[in-house]
Amino acid sequence: MFPVSVYCLLLSALLKAALAQRINSLAGPYRLVVGHLDECPPQMQPLDVYHVVTYTGIRDRVNKDVWWYSANLTSFVTADDNYTAVGNLASWNNVAGWKENFFQASMPNVCTAAKTHYRLFWRQAMKRVFNDPDKDCPFPPGFYSVSNVSTNHDIRKPPVFFYGKYRATGQIIHTRTGTIMSCYRGYFALVPRTKQSQ
Repeated sequence: MFPVSVYCLLLSALLKAALAQRINSLAGPYRLVVGHLDECPPQMQPLDVYHVVTYTGIRDRVNKDVWWYSANLTSFVTADDNYTAVGNLASWNNVAGWKENFFQASMPNVCTAAKTHYRLFWRQAMKRVFNDPDKDCPFPPGFYSVSNVSTNHDIRKPPVFFYGKYRATGQIIHTRTGTIMSCYRGYFALVPRTKQSQ
């Protein structure tokens, strides 16, 4: 027979390995799998019409996790630094449903902040919409169009995050008056990054 200390040591090693595996299944390097876009609930939507958006999404034939979007936007207001972008992330729990306010962010002076903090994304968006990566705010009222935008983005910041289903709610709010100008929701999942997806 083995002494009790050997059993305790063996049990401790097994528990440590099981706990490490459990933690690794909760968070780590991830890839983004885009779900679908949706309108916000009525109480979060603007009271007046400040823009009209139509969009279509087509799933990629090879990689079912990738979508291709095209959109048309008719804006009735000037887009400039008078607006604040507000984001709210909700996480899904199989027992309790959506857990609101998992993560919140606010970006005042949305044009300058987006251009400063997300330079690469900003330049790609300006090239897609205006065919000019150096285009800058303000954007006058008018018609804007973009086509064949892939959701296959290599997001590496933060480098690790919790796996699961998420719902992102984004609003554009007039900074001075507090008027809601726009509100949309997007659903997505963060899944473990595999060697094939790197």
